Amino acid sequence: MCSSDLGNGAVALAAMLYPTPVRATGMGWAVSFARLGQVASSILAGMMIGAGLTPEKIFALIGSSALVAALAVVVIWVRNPQRY
Repeated sequence: MCSSDLGNGAVALAAMLYPTPVRATGMGWAVSFARLGQVASSILAGMMIGAGLTPEKIFALIGSSALVAALAVVVIWVRNPQRY
């Protein structure tokens, strides 16, 4: 999964979470943070390669961040079960 897919997922999630009166602002913030994550992930990957990490360690670190994101989605779902 590439970082643009994750960014699109964040935007879709934001569209479902924000109430109508503040949805445009929430979507703007979601798009901004998704773009920031896309840029930062490329820089971070370059730094990890430059530090001499093996591909296995790099993928483990990337996978752990995906697990944190999945946990955040579960927490959102548990706090708002009636919406989903």
